This record gives sequence, structure tokens and C-alpha cells, in this order.
Amino acid sequence: MTDSFASILNRRYRWPKGGDRITQHVAKPTDAYISQEPYERAMFIWRGYFKAGKLLAEECERRPFEINYLVYPMMFNYRHGLEVALKEIVSEYGRHVNVHLSDDKDHNLLELWKAYQQLSEALNPQAGDKADKAVGLVIQDFHSLDKGAVAFRYSTNKNGANFKLANGVVTVATLKEVMEGCEHYFEGADDYYCAMVQNGPGPGDY
Repeated sequence: MTDSFASILNRRYRWPKGGDRITQHVAKPTDAYISQEPYERAMFIWRGYFKAGKLLAEECERRPFEINYLVYPMMFNYRHGLEVALKEIVSEYGRHVNVHLSDDKDHNLLELWKAYQQLSEALNPQAGDKADKAVGLVIQDFHSLDKGAVAFRYSTNKNGANFKLANGVVTVATLKEVMEGCEHYFEGADDYYCAMVQNGPGPGDY
């Protein structure tokens, strides 16, 4: 449904004004808390991207006429949630088993997944079940859609060339359910590896 002419005329427009700043020294319960502790901040960041993707997916379901605007930040949030989860888990626990991220510090999901699998095989030899394979396929899907983490942020690449994205590639309800599974998978992995390195054998015994 399109807006009526009258509603367009009466729409509220917020114009920039003097004193506008994004940071303030206030302390209300509703204020956003920016953690100064690196591990805590990392956890909030990657889980936050998953949650932001879910909220956008739910808004698409409520307001389907907005989907053409929301699909890009939704897909970026979900993709970045995967990327940051992989990077943070490998960074935090890989050092115990001599698994490290590439020095390239790029956005290649497949390379990050390989590093995560090396970590998983070292700390959890029984890994490789259906959940691992399912998450691996989701990561492949996102890598195929957006290899450099730019296709959902910009309309063209840095050289001005168009991205080749298929029309109608996303069913929002399915995407939301699948990505909730990925979110829970990485939350569980984080908890599992944390308990293992804290309570298990010494790093040289893995």
C-alpha cells in the first residue's frame, strides 16, 4: 500500500539542529552500554549482529513493502555476525592449539571457516556432526553471495563494477530460522571452548 498524498504532506521530517551529537554523558537504564573489556565487547558485537539481522527480518515480515530497503542491512548483519563470530572464537581459543587467523585480515568466510574447523578438530575431535555441516553450507552460501563483505553495503565495487546478485534470492522467514540456528551454534561453541580451556588439560596436552 502506498502513502496517500495527505499523509506524505503531513509526514514528520526531523531536520538537523544545533547541539546535535551522538554521545552524551548520561546514565539512564535505557542508555546503550559500551563495554571497555575486549572479550565482553567482542561477544556483544558478534551476537549483536545476529540479533540485528533477526530484528530486521521480523520487520520485513511485519512490513513486507519495506523489504527492498531492509534486505541489504539484514543480509549484511547476518553475514557480519558469521564473520565476527568465527574471528573472535578462533582468536580467543585458537592460541591454545596453535591455530591462528591469517595475517591478511580480510573478510573471506571460507578461510575463516577452515581455521575454525582446525580449532574444532583440535579441541573437539568428535566434531563434524550434522550441525557443523549445516553451518558450513550456510557459510558457503554467504561467501558465494558476497565474497568481500561489500555487496550488501555498496551498489558497486571499488572499481565501479556491479555486483552479480540473483533476484529473489532470500526467503526471509527461512533465513531468520536458519540464522538463529547459526547464532545458537556459535554461542554453544563459545561456551564449550571456554569451559574446555578453563577446566581441561594444559594447552600442550590437546
